[in-house]
Amino acid sequence: MRTLHPLNDPFFIPPAKDVLQIYNGKTGEHIKDMPLPKVVRVSRRKMREFCAQGIDVRYGKAFADITYDSDGKGETATFHDKTTASGDILVGTDGSRSMVRGFLLGSEEAMVKPVGIVLSNIEVKYNDAEKSLFTRKYHPIYYMALHPDGVFSWISIQDVPDPDRPETWTFQFICSWLGDHDRDLDDAGCLSELKKIHENFAEPFRSANLWIPEGTPMSNNTIHYWIAKPWDNHEGRVVLAGDAAHPLPPHASNLVAAITKVHTREQALAGAISEYCDEVVKRGADEVTTSRDNALMLHQWDKVLESPLMKDAAPNAERVGEAARAYYGESGREKG
Repeated sequence: MRTLHPLNDPFFIPPAKDVLQIYNGKTGEHIKDMPLPKVVRVSRRKMREFCAQGIDVRYGKAFADITYDSDGKGETATFHDKTTASGDILVGTDGSRSMVRGFLLGSEEAMVKPVGIVLSNIEVKYNDAEKSLFTRKYHPIYYMALHPDGVFSWISIQDVPDPDRPETWTFQFICSWLGDHDRDLDDAGCLSELKKIHENFAEPFRSANLWIPEGTPMSNNTIHYWIAKPWDNHEGRVVLAGDAAHPLPPHASNLVAAITKVHTREQALAGAISEYCDEVVKRGADEVTTSRDNALMLHQWDKVLESPLMKDAAPNAERVGEAARAYYGESGREKG
């Protein structure tokens, strides 16, 4: 089905209610079920390809400058290769180090700050059915561990081209810890560091990471954040969205709602965009600050144990977790 194309596993049928299973990385103890609604995960690569269908996407462009039309109704963006593009609204969605944000606010005001956390994000393909089944059996979509040494470890399925051939599956592993990124480490050095960290983990996190094939591309990065602040939207002609507007939080913006209001003539363009910008600044600043604090908390074991994440009992969490595990069965494969 066309609508299933972006899914990590288009063959997976999720239950109506599920949980994110959290483990003690040192002991392997299952310490928490976080109830979630029906879980649907997509691949960013697949989603980009899916959304780009029928659109003339110009790749390899880097924003350099913008000039505004004298009639107040449009603008022209210039790129580093000297090409241009004109339109009514320029939407800066060029990531956490947004060049559009830098143009609007100046490089100093737009500069991101380090959180103090190193993160590795790696795609893993074992080309081995037994290892793939072992890694996925705890949950068919995702699960995570928090280690008392201050390490976060995440395992999720990334791509399932054939549900009956586990050797074809690809996983996404995320690991993070407090500290500074060693920029001298190459891919092999980063992988060696990741494996060394997981020597102190319980199963399945230990084996899943130690089995990563040598030569697997990976790198470590420092997590950054930027507290949203007001910018001149030039009467609704230029806005920021996504990580360009609020690096770090996972929540989507309300830019689509603003555009919808204009399309349905509920509100004039400049007013709708200004309303959106005001909300992004207020909500974005709050969410970035909260996300930064939560990220730091997850890497400090004593604070984790005292946090609402562990202390607050979600309604029906145990029952939902048991139902989800019964649905998946011992093998971790979905029932169909």
